[in-house]
Amino acid sequence: MAQTVTEIKHRILKDTQRFACQLHRRESGYVILRYVNDRDMRVSDTPIPAGSVTLAHCIEGACSIWWEMYLPDGRPLADLIHITTPVLIRDTEVEYTDLLLDIWHPAGEQPVLLDDDELDEAEARGLLQPEEIDRIRALGREIATDLDASAPPLWRRA
Repeated sequence: MAQTVTEIKHRILKDTQRFACQLHRRESGYVILRYVNDRDMRVSDTPIPAGSVTLAHCIEGACSIWWEMYLPDGRPLADLIHITTPVLIRDTEVEYTDLLLDIWHPAGEQPVLLDDDELDEAEARGLLQPEEIDRIRALGREIATDLDASAPPLWRRA
């Protein structure tokens, strides 16, 4: 049976979330976690059915988490990239703070930035400084402009 690794996702505007994931692969400073959706979900306009599989690429110290998402039959569904604080990897945990801005890339479509309005809310509430928001937006644009150049080493090869 695969080792369970807990993904600890701190959120600026909401409560912390914890996800029990299977360890799919581990290398020095790099883990790939596997998670199977237990219910139907939606990201933007894209439905994500129960049984869909997500592979999360987590690199120690990186400022993003990359998810490959597949339909239950194995066909590619989408990619989702969260901009984060530097990722911490421990034996049974991966921990980070989600910095709100996401890059959503449905299969066969162009990537789009999501949740930019949440950055404005975080700034208005004094939870993020303008310089941090500028850095987050710049990183989001950089990743969305050239996914291949920014992708983790084992992206699509896990």
